[in-house]
Amino acid sequence: MYPSIRVTDDAASHGLGIWERSDRMRRRTGRRSDAFLGPALLVLGSCIILAGFIMPGPHLLMVAVFFVLGFCALLPGAMNIYGTLHRLRTGPLIMHRFEDGFVVERARGAVRAVPYAQLRDATLMRYASDHEHIMLRMTHRDGTVWVIPAQVTPDIGDPVDALEELGDGAGATHETVPYFTARQLLHSTPPWTGRRGIW
Repeated sequence: MYPSIRVTDDAASHGLGIWERSDRMRRRTGRRSDAFLGPALLVLGSCIILAGFIMPGPHLLMVAVFFVLGFCALLPGAMNIYGTLHRLRTGPLIMHRFEDGFVVERARGAVRAVPYAQLRDATLMRYASDHEHIMLRMTHRDGTVWVIPAQVTPDIGDPVDALEELGDGAGATHETVPYFTARQLLHSTPPWTGRRGIW
């Protein structure tokens, strides 16, 4: 995979030097069930709300209670679908590594060049849930924090290799963290695009 013109232009304007490699990054979860979670929650929430209208008992109270329960399923379902559609619209996340920095790109979205000199700190974290994962946390000099995850897959090592090489270039330290710590960090850190919860 080679960088596009807009990537090389952005890299040149930030003085990143010679291009070394480009890798398509995967989402932090690769489960097929994720694609069905949003629609399933929407159907479940709708059924719960409809049940409030047909349940016997104090009608207004039942509608209110079932509406709240249904809304608790509708909201995460809608957010899941929105995130999926956004990823499909903007394309995959691609990391382009250069001699003195890197460029983060969405194939049909934004591009951001970062010289290594702009990073104050970098940490490569390993953690395990159902699979082994690696995560690169980078703190910029302005205080902005980026977290980029990848799943360790024995037969497909490109995203993990890319993060490890990027971490080495940024002078990252290595840590092993518990799953709940990594999960909390992933959910509390906005992606580089600034849109919460959408990698």
